[in-house]
Amino acid sequence: MADTALKRAIQSLSAIGASPVNLQAAINDYRSLISLLEPEFAKNEAVFFGPCGVHPIVKYLCQFLDAVIQIDHLPASQCFELVAISTPLVNRLHTLVMAFRSTTARSTYDPISIREFRRALSDTAPYLPKAEKKDKYALLSLTVGTTCTYDALMSHLYTDFSTIYVAERIPPTQLYAGDLGLHGFLHQVIEPILDVLPSYKADYIQLLGLVCDICETLTEALKLYSTNHKSETKHSHDNSGSSHKPLTVSDDDQMESEPTTASQNGRPKPRPIIKENMDQATRVVNMLKAHQDRSTLLEKLLTHCPHPDVQRRKTVAHFVGRGIDVSDPSRWWKHVGIIYHPDKNVNLLRYPGWADTCNAITQYINELIHKGYR
Repeated sequence: MADTALKRAIQSLSAIGASPVNLQAAINDYRSLISLLEPEFAKNEAVFFGPCGVHPIVKYLCQFLDAVIQIDHLPASQCFELVAISTPLVNRLHTLVMAFRSTTARSTYDPISIREFRRALSDTAPYLPKAEKKDKYALLSLTVGTTCTYDALMSHLYTDFSTIYVAERIPPTQLYAGDLGLHGFLHQVIEPILDVLPSYKADYIQLLGLVCDICETLTEALKLYSTNHKSETKHSHDNSGSSHKPLTVSDDDQMESEPTTASQNGRPKPRPIIKENMDQATRVVNMLKAHQDRSTLLEKLLTHCPHPDVQRRKTVAHFVGRGIDVSDPSRWWKHVGIIYHPDKNVNLLRYPGWADTCNAITQYINELIHKGYR
């Protein structure tokens, strides 16, 4: 109820446009709404998260105040009045959330791929070399909230790890511990994206999706690194006799060598490298299969698979604002196809995997329409 009322308040405030006639009425409605919400959080009780908890309330509170800022003709006194009306509720919500965070390890509520990356890094850190100044990851030059855009982060991830989706393609020599390595990535980039960026912004969803993808891949890469390190240590220990300590793994031991068979050095044969572009395309299609109603599928497609060319990148608001009717599958796909159809992306081969991703998206949606997608 509360989030629905807040959503209506945002819409009514946005509809005021250049006319201040109904502004005071909107302020009065907002004041009444806040007075109804405040008792819900007045007691010192546990806070509930998710779509039935504080998430939609916080989301629409932020959007409402953003809408207030966007009204050029709004007098400063009324702007401050709206902020003042919201302040007690915002402070109370902040207190409840911070109380939760102070008593709950973030490893229990972070997205699962980030939790698993944190755990894998903790387990593997003793075996990893510590990053020196010369080893510093390029992505640590990004500042969350300003320079850490989706495109910049993707570019830097490829610079540092050579891949985003395939663990086997990450060179072991590019895995470092410490503030200039993976720990720095976790604390200086990942955690600020989770904690600082407004969650209702479109770039938050895109950045979070990218971070979850690389965390999943890094987790697998760290597990491979740990397994190989233990195998090397055990092999060295067995060959040196039980009276000697295992050899210390040096930086030279981490250098990649030509693939050898198990009979040559006692190690398992290297796993075949999966083509990254096909892996990325498969992930996208699997994501789409989980959301087959058109509105949700469109939102997931545009946010989790944004076009690499910023000028051609669209949002759901783009479609809604132009009155595009999604009830007609052919009309819906005509507009989506302008973004993702392979024929419209022939000049974008410089983006790794994008051509295969476009082919996979087009094939899947064409199959849906052919089957009578409704």
